[in-house]
Amino acid sequence: MPHANLQPRKDGAPMPFKSAIKAMVVVLAAWAGLASNALAVGRTDFNTDKDPTTAIHRVIERQLDAIRRDDAEAAFSLAAPNIRRAFKTASTFMALVAKDYLPMKRWEAATFLDLRTFDDHCVQRVKLVDDRGEIAVANYAMVQAASGDWWVAGVTMEPAVRDAKRFKPRLIRPDF
Repeated sequence: MPHANLQPRKDGAPMPFKSAIKAMVVVLAAWAGLASNALAVGRTDFNTDKDPTTAIHRVIERQLDAIRRDDAEAAFSLAAPNIRRAFKTASTFMALVAKDYLPMKRWEAATFLDLRTFDDHCVQRVKLVDDRGEIAVANYAMVQAASGDWWVAGVTMEPAVRDAKRFKPRLIRPDF
């Protein structure tokens, strides 16, 4: 997702309580919305015979590009219905991205890591390197609409690291 980015601020102060609560609500809404979103769009059994990787990568690339360009409408349009309902407007969505998902806003290089498929969604990990060389990993929860289109159902950030030698990819394992 995964966990919300509840890291201390750069000045060492803890995240304000209201911000922490908002971040947790967004993460919970995203994950809780996966099952309801799949039902709402008519898919719980997307075609795993056809590799979804390319389509998912295109959606994520489009959203990351829109976020970096501050194109709130384009970024928000790629969000799943549960996310659009939670945020209501593109500007509210972008305000949260700018505040709590900064690596997604100022990335300079993005690398797709592992893609995990589940019954009703996929999780794509994306390594983001920002203009200061900090590395963060975004976990994109993706759902497929009845039309076959893929939507972003939520994103969680793994803690950022400064040194690429300390970066260790980790697999997201389903609970069995």
